[in-house]
Amino acid sequence: MMLRGHTGHVGIHGRQQNPQQLPLHRNCSIASAGCLRSTTAAAAALPRNATTAAGSQPLTVAAKNWWRNQCHRRVAVNSSSSSSGGSSSSTEAWPWKSPNWKALRRQGTSAGERECERSALVNEEIVYFIFQLELDAQLQRALNYEAYEAAQQIRAKRETVDLALRDMQERKAVSVQSSMSEEDALGAGAAQASLDLRDTMSEGLRLRSEMQRAVQEERYADAAKVRDMLAALDRQAKQAAALAAEQLPALQVVALRLGQRVVHRQHGYRGVVVGWDVGCCEDEAWQAAAHAGELKKGLSQPFYHLLVEVSDWSYDSAQPPVAYVAQELLAAPELEDEGASWGQVYGPDPLQHPYSYVLFLGQDARGDMLPCRQLRDKYSARRRDVYRPGSEEQEGGDNEE
Repeated sequence: MMLRGHTGHVGIHGRQQNPQQLPLHRNCSIASAGCLRSTTAAAAALPRNATTAAGSQPLTVAAKNWWRNQCHRRVAVNSSSSSSGGSSSSTEAWPWKSPNWKALRRQGTSAGERECERSALVNEEIVYFIFQLELDAQLQRALNYEAYEAAQQIRAKRETVDLALRDMQERKAVSVQSSMSEEDALGAGAAQASLDLRDTMSEGLRLRSEMQRAVQEERYADAAKVRDMLAALDRQAKQAAALAAEQLPALQVVALRLGQRVVHRQHGYRGVVVGWDVGCCEDEAWQAAAHAGELKKGLSQPFYHLLVEVSDWSYDSAQPPVAYVAQELLAAPELEDEGASWGQVYGPDPLQHPYSYVLFLGQDARGDMLPCRQLRDKYSARRRDVYRPGSEEQEGGDNEE
C-alpha cells in the first residue's frame, strides 16, 4: 500500500496531497482512507489556550470522538472480515514454529479473555502522536504560504498536545521506574532523551519561521536573538542525541522492531508493533485484568504497543483495537522460524487497522509494515529497507541506515 504523491497540500509524511482526494490502495479499508481527514478535524478543534491540566481533558474527549468516527466508517469492513477470517477446515499439520493463529482462536477463548490486554492508555498516546503529525503538517503548510498568524495559532495547538503528552510521559515514567531494576531504568532515560530530541526539532521549526519573518520585516536585532536561540537549541538537540546513543545498549532487550507483525502466543490475535515501553506503565487495575502478575519475566520486560488486526477482536465503538502486550507473549516468524518472513508463514494479506494509514508508509517485501519517519524518530529507530530478491535496488536483501 505504498502511497503516491498527489498535487496539493503537504500531507503528514511530507508528500504533496489534496486532503479531499487521498490516495486509496485497493487493499486499504474505507476507514483508513478517512483517517487523515478525521484527524485534521479533531486537531483543528483543539483549544488554543489550555494549561497542562485543563488541556488533557478536551484532548482525551477529542481522541475518543475521533476513534468513534473511525468505528462507524469501518463497521461494515470489520463485519465482513470477521466472518471470513476466523476458521479453517484444513487438517494439515502446522509446519512452522510460529503459532498457528487460527488454531489458537478455535480453542474457544472468550472475547473478554482474548481482549484483556486492550489499553486505553496506549491508544491515547497514539492519538496524541497522530495529532502532532497533522499539526506539524499544517504548520509547515502555513509557513510555506507565509501565513504567519495561522502558523502561530497552529503552534499554540501543538503546544497544547505537547503538554498533554508530556504529562502522560511523566506519569508513565513514574509507573515504569517503580517496577524496574536500575539497569532497565537506563533504557527509560534513553526513551525520554528521544522524546526531548523530537521536541527540539519542532521548536527549531518555529524559531526558523520567526527568524525568516524578522529578516523580511528588517528587524535584524530580533533576527539575531532568534539566531542565538537556534544555536542553543541545536546544542540541546546534540546533547539529547548523545544521551540516547550512550544509553542505547540498555534498550537491546527490545527484541521486536517498529512495523514488525506479530502473533499473540496465547490468544492468537495478530498485530503490528508501533512502539514500546521498557517496563509496564499500566495501572494495577489493568495489570489484574490482563493477568500481568503471572508473567514469567515480570513487569520489567518490554511492553509493546500493538495495532491489532480489526477482524481478530470484537467491534467496540468506545475502545479501539490497540493492545499493550509483554514481550514474552509475542511471536514473530523472523525470530521463531530462523528468519522466515511474515509473508512466508502467514501470507501476504496486509494489516487492516484505521491507524495504519497514518503511521505506516506501506508494506515491505517480507510482509512487515514500513513506519513513517516521525515514528522512527520517536524511538530512535533506523530506516530498514527490504527489497524483493533480484530487484535492481538491492541484490543483497535488507539494508539499514
